[in-house]
Amino acid sequence: MEGVFLQKWEQLGLSDNFIFQKAMMNERLCTKILTEIIGVEVSKVEYKDYEKTISIRSDAKGIRLDAYIKGEDAVYSVEMQNLKIDNLKKRSRYYHDLIDLDLLEKGCRYKNLNNTYVIFICDFDLFGEEQYKYTFTSKCEEVEGLYLNEGRTTIFMNTKGKMGNISEDCKIFLRAVRSQFTDDSFSVILKSEVERIKSSTEWRTEYMRLSEWLEDEKELAREEGMKEGIKEGIKEGIKAGKKEGMKEGMKEGMKEGMRAGIEEGRRVGRQAGMEEFLISLVCKKLSKGESCEQIAQQLEESVDAVAKIKKLAEETVPKYDIGKILEKISE
Repeated sequence: MEGVFLQKWEQLGLSDNFIFQKAMMNERLCTKILTEIIGVEVSKVEYKDYEKTISIRSDAKGIRLDAYIKGEDAVYSVEMQNLKIDNLKKRSRYYHDLIDLDLLEKGCRYKNLNNTYVIFICDFDLFGEEQYKYTFTSKCEEVEGLYLNEGRTTIFMNTKGKMGNISEDCKIFLRAVRSQFTDDSFSVILKSEVERIKSSTEWRTEYMRLSEWLEDEKELAREEGMKEGIKEGIKEGIKAGKKEGMKEGMKEGMKEGMRAGIEEGRRVGRQAGMEEFLISLVCKKLSKGESCEQIAQQLEESVDAVAKIKKLAEETVPKYDIGKILEKISE
C-alpha cells in the first residue's frame, strides 16, 4: 500500500491541489503567478490561508478554496480544476458572493470592499475558443465601454490555449501545470518548487494522511450512498411491484370474471329456459280451458305461480304471447 502511495506521490505535479497549495505558500512565487495571470503587478501578499473554508452561516454551504490570498487592495481565490464540470461558471459567482460576505463579517464597509479575483486554472478549454485566458467583468449591454466597476473579476485560465495576449511567463506557467518544463528561468523555478515540495518528508506524510482521510470519507459516502440506495430501491421496488401486481391482478381478475360470468350466464340462461318452457305449457293448457288448479296439479307447480302466468297471459296482446309474458315476469 505504501509503495503504491509513494509511486503516486512521485507522479504528482503542479496541477495537483496539494502541490499547488504548497507552491502558493511561497510568497515570491505566489506574487509572480498572480502578476502573470492578472496582468497587473501584485507586489505584496498580506496573508495566505491554507485551503481556506468560508461558511457565513451554520446552515449555509461552505466553500473550500485551494488558495485564498489577500493582497494590498484585492482578495484572490485561485483554484486548480482538472475535471470539466458544468457548474464551474455558477460556482465562480458563488465564490465572489461568499468572499464578499466573509469580508463584511470582518467589519468591512461596502465602500471599502476589496476587489476580488476568482481564478480557475483549468486543464481544459471551458469555452472552446482556444484562448489562454478568459477574463470576465460586469459591463453595460446598452452603452459600449461602460463598466460597472464593482470590483469583481473572474478569470478562467486554459492550459491547452493557443492564442491570446498573455505574457511568455504566463504561458510557461500554464505549461508547467501540465508538467511541461523547459530551460527557461521561470520554468526552472517552477520545476524546482515542485521538487522541493515533493522532497519534504513532512509534506509527504501530510499528503498521505490527507489521502487516507479522503479515502475514508469516500468510503463513508459510498456506504451512506448504499444505504440510501437500498432505501430508494425498496421504495421503487414496492411501487413497481404494486404496479406489476395490479397488472397481474387485472389479468387474473378478468379470467376469473369471465369464468364466473360464463357460469352465471349459464345459470341464468337455464333458469330463463325453464321459465319459458313452463309458460309455454301453462299457456297451452289455458287455451284448452283448463283451470289453474288442474294445471298446477299436472305440472306440480303452485296454484299462485300458474295464476300469475294466467293473469299476464290475458293482459298481453295478442294473448298468450310467451315472449312478452317472459319479459313481464323478468321485470
